[in-house]
Amino acid sequence: MLSKNSSYLLLLLIIFNLLLPVTTYSQGEEKNKIYSSDIYLLAVLEHDGGYVINAKLNAYYPGRGEVIFEAKLGSIAEETIISAEYALRLASALTGINYRLFDYEIILPENIKLEGTSATLAFTLAFLAFFKNISITEKIGVTGLVSPNGIIGNVSGLINKYNAALSYNLDKILGPPTKEMNGKYKYVSVGDIFTAFELYSGEKLYEELPSSKLRYLDIILDNFKYSYEFFYNQTLIIINKMKSIRNNTLNLSEISGYKYLLLAKNYSRMGEWYTAASFAFTSFIRVYEYYLTNILLKENPQELYSELKRIEDLIIGLSRELREDLIRLKNTIINKSIWVIDAYLNAYSRYRDAIFYYSISNKTDNLEDIALSYVLSLARMYTSKHWLSLVNISIPGKPIESKQLKRSITILKDLLIYAIKYLGSMNIIDQKEYIDILNNINGTLIDKFINYTMIYYELSFITQLTPTQIFPPYVDYDIIMKMNKTLHMLKSLFYLKSGVIPPSLLTIHRFLNHFILSNESYEAIFNSVARSFGIIIPEIILINPGTGLRVYIVYRTIYKPVGSVATLELIIGLLCVGTGSLIIGYVFGKTRGSRRGSYVSPLIYREKEEFSLTY
Repeated sequence: MLSKNSSYLLLLLIIFNLLLPVTTYSQGEEKNKIYSSDIYLLAVLEHDGGYVINAKLNAYYPGRGEVIFEAKLGSIAEETIISAEYALRLASALTGINYRLFDYEIILPENIKLEGTSATLAFTLAFLAFFKNISITEKIGVTGLVSPNGIIGNVSGLINKYNAALSYNLDKILGPPTKEMNGKYKYVSVGDIFTAFELYSGEKLYEELPSSKLRYLDIILDNFKYSYEFFYNQTLIIINKMKSIRNNTLNLSEISGYKYLLLAKNYSRMGEWYTAASFAFTSFIRVYEYYLTNILLKENPQELYSELKRIEDLIIGLSRELREDLIRLKNTIINKSIWVIDAYLNAYSRYRDAIFYYSISNKTDNLEDIALSYVLSLARMYTSKHWLSLVNISIPGKPIESKQLKRSITILKDLLIYAIKYLGSMNIIDQKEYIDILNNINGTLIDKFINYTMIYYELSFITQLTPTQIFPPYVDYDIIMKMNKTLHMLKSLFYLKSGVIPPSLLTIHRFLNHFILSNESYEAIFNSVARSFGIIIPEIILINPGTGLRVYIVYRTIYKPVGSVATLELIIGLLCVGTGSLIIGYVFGKTRGSRRGSYVSPLIYREKEEFSLTY
């Protein structure tokens, strides 16, 4: 959606192009420069000194989506080119403007050697400003990575870049939130791409509506009353078991999960059922883990093995039920509103999470880790079933037409290809593995959209699990408040485009506000919200697919061999709901098979401390 001050010229050019038949672009065709803007990149020299690169972005029409770097007597590293290609596609996907209508030129000063991916945020913001036709008048230095879910990542040499920006007398410096940069003069921390764009351009990426127009669906959240009651009662059963073992001498204050049970009860009295369900869900995980690892493991190991076997049987049974339900309901979401599709995708993502958590138990002999992976898997199986129930709720909204679906699939796959290359260039994922998975997805349009979205969600999830914590490096109250504004803007976007707000946005916005009041970790709150963006961004593409199929499509494949250095052994299994194949077949086996040493996934710690909050 173009901003209000978008030029009529750009709009007319796009409309004119849409009226033409689909054609290839001729090398000899004259191109017109229609946009030019300065970009202030922040870089680090080999001896660690920082410097500012005054680059220029030019856009030409007509084009075919080519990005051309011009650097006289200089060199541009392949990963930098990939980051610009990725940034272009992300900006195009978020605005609904077809990047293939134009060509792009990034001009650098002479003798510049540009390497790495730290300019990703700068490229993304520059492309967004072009698509919104906004002229940036301030001299703004920008540095940072951008994950597929729009979270801003840390970069090396940040303090040196900052000092160089001050020496260059830039008006403002945008970058990732870190402790070392917190509160520094002219430095503005940005946690997500939506916030970053507003601070970069002075305008919001999407139109906002008053809060009063976005509350009409609050009553739907009552559906989570059952979810709250289920987890609350299950947690009480576990507590009573512990009391019985300890002869009623159990000190509940020693159990970290007990406070969440009390919070769940408090919010249930207010009728805030989703928040109550989230707290009860968190309590269930932590109390159950305590029961297994602090009571049974220490006092009755034999009973622990029996309980683990019982949990495993539950996981296997629930996984079969969910697989059947997901297959059965898949075709019912066709031509429905974004509400139904969002509910299905969130149920599906939780099912995949559950399978992943269960798989961790196959990689360790540590009983504490096995117990936690089982509890996480079981809890996510239950939440998947509860989210799937939202699919059957009838909510008025614009149906997603097959034409929209087809366009969004093309856009999403293109974005995924470059997101995979981007993360692969930083050795965060195995690029070849994910490209192979992407290329093997077949089936109907809805099959493709579901599975592409799940890959997008998975990539977003992985970036939050890097042991050095790149995305995001630091979170404080200011970052959370900016995220709160972002959520309100996204709710407005969905309401204006589709006539309905997806349940995940309704719930996560409530979650953020209530968990702040409950003094939860800012990092935990931010990560929980950021995780949901892995689904929300593909949904933005779905409701706002723009002009995805109107011009000749050219893919320039840039492969860079990447070793298998993934920070965690992610077992990827695509649930091909179209063909009914199983994901991770051994999940349905009764025996664990051989283990590979005492492997402990970093996910165990991160999930325990930061990712167990959202229902």
